[in-house]
Parts: sequence; C-alpha cells; structure tokens
Amino acid sequence: MKRAADLCTGLRILLAPILAWQLGLPRDRGAVAASVVFVIAAATDYVDGALARASGTASRQGRVFDHGADALLLFPAFLVVAGEGRIPLALPLAAMTSFALYVLDGWRRGGSVGTIDLGGSRSGAVGGVLNYVIAAAIVAAGVLDVGRLDQAIYAAAFAVAAVNAASAFERAPLLLMPARGSRAEEKEARAPRSSP
Repeated sequence: MKRAADLCTGLRILLAPILAWQLGLPRDRGAVAASVVFVIAAATDYVDGALARASGTASRQGRVFDHGADALLLFPAFLVVAGEGRIPLALPLAAMTSFALYVLDGWRRGGSVGTIDLGGSRSGAVGGVLNYVIAAAIVAAGVLDVGRLDQAIYAAAFAVAAVNAASAFERAPLLLMPARGSRAEEKEARAPRSSP
C-alpha cells in the first residue's frame, strides 16, 4: 500500500502523452479513447492523495510529484486542443505560468529542488480544479460532438484562464520576498527553550 499512491501518480504521467495524442485525432477516431484515458487519469488523481495519507506516506515530495503529474497530464492536452482552436491559447499559457510560479515559490520556500515546499493559495486551488473541469468538458464534447458545447467550453476556458492568471499575479510578489524557514524550523523557533 505504501507504493500505491506513487503508482497512481506515475500512471497519470504515463497516460499524459496518450491523452494529448488522442485529443489531437479527429473526433471520430480519438474521442472515446481520450475519454477512457481521462477518466482513468482523473481517478488516479482522486485516489493518490488519499492512499498516501492512509498509508502514512504523504510527503512534500509526494505533493510535488502529484502536482507535477497534473501539469504533465493537462498542459500538453490543452496545447493540442488550443492548437486546433477549440480553446483559447490563453488557458494553457496562464495555467503553465501559474504552475511555474507555484513551483518557483515552493523552491524558494524549500531552499532547493529536493526540498520544494509547495504553498497553496485559494485562487491556485480553484484554478487547478477548474483546469480539470475544462479538460473533462473537452473530453465530453469530443464524445458528444455537439457544436454548441464547443462554443461554451471556449468561453469558459477564458474564465478559467483568468483564474489561473489571478493565481499567477497573487504568487508573483511572493517570489520577491525573502524565503521563510521550513515548517519544521518555524515550529522549532516557536518552541519554548529551557536554559542550559
């Protein structure tokens, strides 16, 4: 059970290029496969954190792995779909910028690549969920093949791009602030000290 969370996350990474490839195919050839791949990938995202917590293996590195897998799954798919004109290019650009600043801030907070300490934000969390919602809608539109749904997704993608951009703007000033110590260092600093 200890490795189950990592296996779920790793599976999502393996499915990422397949999802992008299937979304790039004509709908009559790739829609069903894309929907199956997306459902499996979304399910792994749903369970990997719960598995890690249940097995007592949740960690900062696991969180970085999980969020990195989400980025590798969604961003190439968004770029493929944006290249076809089905969503505005603003969505993948804003989402990638927000994610890059999220990781850079985590690197700054953690002090090195191996100790990245991702600090969440409300707008970032909302953007992350909405990115998955847009991806699900894109997959559903491929299966349903309804033109009006494509138009609604295109419009909604602008709104989700705005949420991602807000997250990036919220995070950008943090990169200019001095790095805090790790959570363990902060806890130790607050702990009462006995005299020698």
